[in-house]
Amino acid sequence: MIRVGICDDELIVLDYLRQALEQADGFAVAATVADGESALDVDAPVDVWLIDIRMPGMDGLETARRIKARPAPPAVLLLTSLSTVTLSEAVAAGVNGFLHKDLPVGALVASIRAAMAGVFVNSPESVATLRETTRTPAPASVVTDGMDREILRLVMEGFGYHEIAEALEISESTVKKRVGAMARRVGVHSRPRLMGIAVDWII
Repeated sequence: MIRVGICDDELIVLDYLRQALEQADGFAVAATVADGESALDVDAPVDVWLIDIRMPGMDGLETARRIKARPAPPAVLLLTSLSTVTLSEAVAAGVNGFLHKDLPVGALVASIRAAMAGVFVNSPESVATLRETTRTPAPASVVTDGMDREILRLVMEGFGYHEIAEALEISESTVKKRVGAMARRVGVHSRPRLMGIAVDWII
């Protein structure tokens, strides 16, 4: 059973997400709150939080940052419709991805399951709402060849290691080794941190 916390100041969105997840197999709504401060005060166990980026008071990014700073934190997916947050800022806060508020129920459930499985959820609809940043070519010292470039492109589109391996007809271990090597070249130690830097690159 995946226990979900929902944090959104828009009642209509809160109700939609709650009803959708209550009707989905394998899900339980552990908490529904309307602001970031209330999310931080929730005592019930939560496996994944859905948090609106734009809220009065403490915004979703700060709420996510504080939740992810706790020991053994839950997954956090940010809800977007129109945002002043960049993808790199959100990834630096430790979030597990982004969902558009109008996501159909099936896609919502699949996205939460993917986040719980360690896949960074990065839908085109949600990323299109994020603030633009100045982009520069991917440095050759990090993305060393065409294979690196294709792997990183697919990583940035939200594909998992197994899916990338199948798409490029290489082994999953090769994908993991190359992603790990690119991460080390920029001084980070995880795929999400690499994505937070690579989002400003032209790949």
